[in-house]
Parts: sequence; C-alpha cells; structure tokens
Amino acid sequence: MRHTRSSIIIHPKLGRLEPTGGSDDSFEGVIDLCGDKIDLIIELDTAIKDTVFEFAVSVINSISSLNHQAKHLISSNLLDTYNLDWNEYDEVNEDGSTHTVSNPQLSSDQFIIQFELDGVIICGIDCIELWYKPNALFLGHSIFVTSFDGLNFSETRVQMFG
Repeated sequence: MRHTRSSIIIHPKLGRLEPTGGSDDSFEGVIDLCGDKIDLIIELDTAIKDTVFEFAVSVINSISSLNHQAKHLISSNLLDTYNLDWNEYDEVNEDGSTHTVSNPQLSSDQFIIQFELDGVIICGIDCIELWYKPNALFLGHSIFVTSFDGLNFSETRVQMFG
C-alpha cells in the first residue's frame, strides 16, 4: 500500500481509496467488476484499518458469489411484492390525467436479471451492503442487501430505499 500526501491510498486490490468526510475512518473508491464500475465505500467502524482492508479484499474476491446470493435473497423477499403490488401503477400524463401502467408478472429468473450491482459498502469487519441500481420494477427505488455476519451471508436483510 502506498500513501500520498493527501491521505489517498493506492491499494493493490481495492485500487484508489480517498478519505471521505475529512477523516481517515471512511474511504471511497471504485472497483471494476467484469468491466462494470462499482462504487466502493469502506467504513472502519472502530476496527483497525488494515484488518478492515483485508476483509474488504475478501469481499471483493467473493463478489460474484455474494452478488448471486444477494439477488436470490432479493427475489425471495421482493418478487411477490412486485408481482402483487408494484407491477401495476398509475402514471401522470402531461395534462395531469393519469393512466394505468400494467407490467407482466415475472418469474424469479426474470426478476433477478433486472438487478445490477451498483455499490458495495463495507462497515467494519462483518457488515456488507450490496446496492442495486434503481430500475423500472420499483419506480426508481434502490434495493440493498445487508449481511451482518460478513461473508457467511446468513444474517441478512433486504430493503428498498428511495
């Protein structure tokens, strides 16, 4: 790891990490996942920086598997909600009137492919959040999956934001 005068860190696996909020306990960067640029935020959360960075490397090394698990969690938690409530909605026309938009119900496979990983947040040595781009399924709301037990992904929560 090489440090520059402005506290920017160039990490061999995590890339360029810039401190956020004027302190050295939170960093942001971008990782490349098969050509896609994914935002990365690392928060130390009272843990030792080197230990958190080691954990972050293990998360990035496992990102394909974690992404797969997260998408299946999203499907098991939100597919019925989409098919029952969010596939039909009213849209406002230019004249102020409304019309109903009715999208087809989706299978789990059709639903899962709609989600594109957009960001990874690592907090301490055991919390991971995977954020997914807003999409037409939930009217622009972001979806994120939090693992409270690191790579184990057995203590998780799926949430909508926005």
